Amino acid sequence: MESITIPVLIVGAGPVGLATALDLGWRGIECLIIDQVPDREAAINAHPRAAAVTPRTMEFCRRWNVAHDVHESGFPKDLTPNIVYCTSLDGPTITVQRFESINQRKPLPQSPELRQRCPQIWFDPILERGLKQFPAAQLRRPWKLESFHENGDCVSAHVTDLTDGTSVEIHADYLVACDGPTSNIREALGIAVLGKGVLSNSINVTLDIDDIASQHDKGIAERYMFLNEKGVWSSLTVVDGRRRWRFGFAGSVEDLDYRNFPVDEVIRKALGPHVRYKVVSITPWRRRDSVSERFRSGRVLLAGDAAHTIPPNLGMGMNTGVGDAVDLGWKLDAMLRGWGGPALLDSYEAERRPVAEEICNASTDAFRRWMTPTEDYGRLLEPGDAGHAARERVREYLARVLPDGWDSLGLQLGYRYDDSPIILADDNAAALPRERLSHYVQSSRPGGRAPHAWLRDGRTTIDLFGKGFVLLRFGAQPVDATALADAAHLRGVPLSIIDIDEPDVATLYEKNLVLVRPDGHVAWRGDVLMPDPLAAIDRVRGA
Repeated sequence: MESITIPVLIVGAGPVGLATALDLGWRGIECLIIDQVPDREAAINAHPRAAAVTPRTMEFCRRWNVAHDVHESGFPKDLTPNIVYCTSLDGPTITVQRFESINQRKPLPQSPELRQRCPQIWFDPILERGLKQFPAAQLRRPWKLESFHENGDCVSAHVTDLTDGTSVEIHADYLVACDGPTSNIREALGIAVLGKGVLSNSINVTLDIDDIASQHDKGIAERYMFLNEKGVWSSLTVVDGRRRWRFGFAGSVEDLDYRNFPVDEVIRKALGPHVRYKVVSITPWRRRDSVSERFRSGRVLLAGDAAHTIPPNLGMGMNTGVGDAVDLGWKLDAMLRGWGGPALLDSYEAERRPVAEEICNASTDAFRRWMTPTEDYGRLLEPGDAGHAARERVREYLARVLPDGWDSLGLQLGYRYDDSPIILADDNAAALPRERLSHYVQSSRPGGRAPHAWLRDGRTTIDLFGKGFVLLRFGAQPVDATALADAAHLRGVPLSIIDIDEPDVATLYEKNLVLVRPDGHVAWRGDVLMPDPLAAIDRVRGA
């Protein structure tokens, strides 16, 4: 039997598993990612899912040197990503949410990156190709995890190579479970799943449609939402921006019979009699709002859908999982290099679980807004003045209840680790209100993402963070930080001190000194050095 010893074993080569391997490989930490699917690219081509890559995820892609590949993945940059609400493609239009194409959008003041449309059929292969930059990260498939157990100082896993049935024994310091919403690892650990549970029984039908815009009068859009007396009962969402589309049908928890689902009849109800389409695949699934009771059991950590299953309505599921990967990456690096304290991995759950809950709540709320009709929904197809008046009232209702914007920057960039045990919070921390869904004001407040600002040399402050802690010092006469540097050196904590004499950036960062963690979140800030630098270093490293 082949035996492998590796610092980190990652189970599941979806986007979160690949992101975890990328972040560890970029840090020079040896890791092995295994996946039992022999050809994941073929699998996601048949059943495409995630498509939206948020600015925060794109900032991490910059770190891993794959951002350019996402930008140039092939999605049309001139496609207008409107959302059309209608009864069908040959029925009345109720309202249109209008958005700018990538070519039309102006740079964000809060990020060097824009939200990208990069379907999982392209995004996963981009991440996988990115692994080749980092020899420390290895991928093996089709390898199946059969069982695992923790032996005090390591996790032993029994794996089968499905190509020939041979067994492999893997011994790892840590195991990261990225094995999806039905995680066998989570189940084996006996970790309960909490939350609102199943919200709907749903079906996705992948379609090929040539030149769809010429076959209806609704105009070019990224998504068509179809309304009836039950609310939004189905949708048609672009996948590649050309001919591939995903038709989604959302039933109630009780009323969907997968085996006898009348696919063509339902599609025709939405698309009308004239749109020509070809069915590529049909996938039943359940829309869930669930967060695992725990994200960690000893040396085993849950990430992505194994830790939380987020309704797709705000496009945050995959992106939240990538956030898990980055939070884990620097903490596992710290533990394996010996400078992480005994409480550092506990902070993973303390930080990421509240974020998952918040995003689950917002996404579920968006779904329920779509699925909560007024009595006027039943009159959408009535003729004459009565129908026109009903459609106008529904349009006004949608204007009130729909999310403020598709780019929900409050969730994408504004999540914070206010209650983290490894953050040195401001005294007035409770005074700052939570951002609204689509509103995000940058702040150097501890726990939040360190602000983006362009520097004179062409870099963004975001590019300064990653491999270790960074102390930013502002002003023409920087505060002496020798005591903090000495404390970090004593504990083996990597710390760089970067001086920035740029008044606009100093104003944005608010304080003379700002200590930023490897994941780009602020650990501490002040106008003078903290009174006990060694205690501060011990706090932020989890000791």
